[in-house]
Amino acid sequence: MKVNFKHCRELFIRKFGVSGIGGLWMLFLLFFAFFADAFFYRPLFYMLHGEYIRYFSDGQFFRPFDIVHAGTAMDQPTIGKYLIFYSFFSLCVLSYSGGVRLFSDFGERRQRLAFQIPFYFLIFWSFSFLCMPGILLAHYICDMGLTARRIYAIIYILLSIAVWIFSARTLCRKRNQA
Repeated sequence: MKVNFKHCRELFIRKFGVSGIGGLWMLFLLFFAFFADAFFYRPLFYMLHGEYIRYFSDGQFFRPFDIVHAGTAMDQPTIGKYLIFYSFFSLCVLSYSGGVRLFSDFGERRQRLAFQIPFYFLIFWSFSFLCMPGILLAHYICDMGLTARRIYAIIYILLSIAVWIFSARTLCRKRNQA
């Protein structure tokens, strides 16, 4: 028996509409609320309350770099650990966003907004994940200079930002009506 995806999508849009898209987003956020612990909410909290700015204003950036932040140890607050968690979160957000995008109809403004508002919030959330390793990496480079691994980390951060920009442009535009 062949399943017609286009028919299933139209049925979903007709039955659930905007609230169905909101429900799909809520499933994603509830997953992280129940299974991911407070670690995934901490960067967003730091971003909204100015903790990253306080890192510079309190003079912590200008103190010697604490070597405990170097490397990829998962039991320490390291740059590699933050980049790994950022990568995992970005992969989850982008793949889930692609799935939600399949079920949304951008013909109506309400449907577009029901997709785009949570999606842009998740972009902001993922960039809040990227702030901590970015700040630590800049501090590390200022204190101890450039190496090949630090350049790779800079390239990775810049490429991931480019992937987010491309994904946002691709996921948030209307489909071509053929």
